[in-house]
Amino acid sequence: MSYENPPQPEGINVSADRPLRDFFVLLAIVLVVSVAAIVLLASAASSLAARIPFSAELYLTEQLGEDWLPGGDSTATDPDVLEREAYLRALAQR
Repeated sequence: MSYENPPQPEGINVSADRPLRDFFVLLAIVLVVSVAAIVLLASAASSLAARIPFSAELYLTEQLGEDWLPGGDSTATDPDVLEREAYLRALAQR
């Protein structure tokens, strides 16, 4: 019995696929979709924030408590913080 290696056709080990190009195309698609989603969410958040009534903001702060706010524990001693807080309280009262 004799074995022989038949000649292979030209270009048998050459692929038409380009994985690096496919990677960069997919990367570009992911980046474009991510940027579009961020822009869409930012514009939606800014337009919705203007529509939240002040009473809803007060309700949310009452539910969350004042501990998570800077200076909310009433131990703030920085004059700038106290001045800013007094201004915001006066603005909220109006």
